[in-house]
Amino acid sequence: MGFVAATAFPRLELKQGFIPTSLQADNGPLADRVRQLLAQNGMKSGFDSTAQPAAGGSYAELITSTGLTDSGHLSFFPCQQTTLFVSAQVGGAAALGATGGADNAQSLGEYHRIKPPIKACEPAAAATGGQPSSGPAPAPAKVNACDPNALGEASYYDGVPGGSEMRGFHGVSGDKHQGVDVMKLRDAPLFVNLRATIPLTELNQVLSVKKADGCAPGPPCPDVNKNGLDIAGTGDATLVDADVIVQPWSPGNDPAKPPSDGYGGIVGLAAHYQYADNGGKPQTFTAYVEYEHLITATYLPRRDNGDFVDNENQKIDAGTYTGCKGFGTLMTNGTMTAAQLAQHPLIGYLGSTQNPHVHVQAAFSPGKVRYLATRFFDPAVLLAR
Repeated sequence: MGFVAATAFPRLELKQGFIPTSLQADNGPLADRVRQLLAQNGMKSGFDSTAQPAAGGSYAELITSTGLTDSGHLSFFPCQQTTLFVSAQVGGAAALGATGGADNAQSLGEYHRIKPPIKACEPAAAATGGQPSSGPAPAPAKVNACDPNALGEASYYDGVPGGSEMRGFHGVSGDKHQGVDVMKLRDAPLFVNLRATIPLTELNQVLSVKKADGCAPGPPCPDVNKNGLDIAGTGDATLVDADVIVQPWSPGNDPAKPPSDGYGGIVGLAAHYQYADNGGKPQTFTAYVEYEHLITATYLPRRDNGDFVDNENQKIDAGTYTGCKGFGTLMTNGTMTAAQLAQHPLIGYLGSTQNPHVHVQAAFSPGKVRYLATRFFDPAVLLAR
């Protein structure tokens, strides 16, 4: 059973000339009179209807597309998939003398959800992030076989091959989420995907969360939304290195205790970027990026009620999980160079919680520091997509 719907908002068109269609030469005596008046003022050739571009001209249009498929309860694996694409369609640029006149679609966002989140329900031709330009993109190949030395690619969505955004950055809008959730099926690999250079203009426009002005840190001082990180400088920030911080805690030995919202393995990367201040002097800031809900030997996948589960979301005995788990070889406490980060090394495997995903959050501080838990901002500005 399937359902597909698409909505195109009224499109904005831009054309040469000032004569509306109703007054062009082939629309009766009124149009002819207008042409006469224009000719008397020496403007006929510039406003002749033959100068008009083809119908449609240059245009911009916002499009949303939604799809839902449900295999029904009589199938061996009842599966439900929901997909939402939001895109901008732009075309006809050549009519204005610009290059690249072909129509093109720019993806603005994507939401994809599989229920239940098991491999048997994954489509054979899943998109790898973003709306495909013509038909579904081929499913990404298995990029690892639980290999801790595996390397990724810059095209992976926030480091997850074939990943998609399950929840975006919401700041302080009624919750303390303050990060993004990237969804894929359980034990999907997660790779380092930090941008090597970032324009300061982007960092100074990103949505962030900070304490209210004039308010000392700590309760009851409230968080407020703010645009930008207030970095005084020009040009780009360049990635220098990153300190790796692996969580020091464990979930305990009580298998009956339900997992909390923070359940799962955690790796933090204190990325240090260098830039030039307004006086041309080199400065450094720290963007601490934390990856949560990873599968490790001490954090095996569990449901919200505490049951241990396998990759098909079926209940299993404690300690019998056979999927990928653990961190990448380079994910040990220490420092990675920019060259090592550029190879996109494996961080770990997402999906320790009931609905498999990785939570990514980022925090900011001037100077070269390590762990941070304040001044959160949208990590999308740091991550290649």
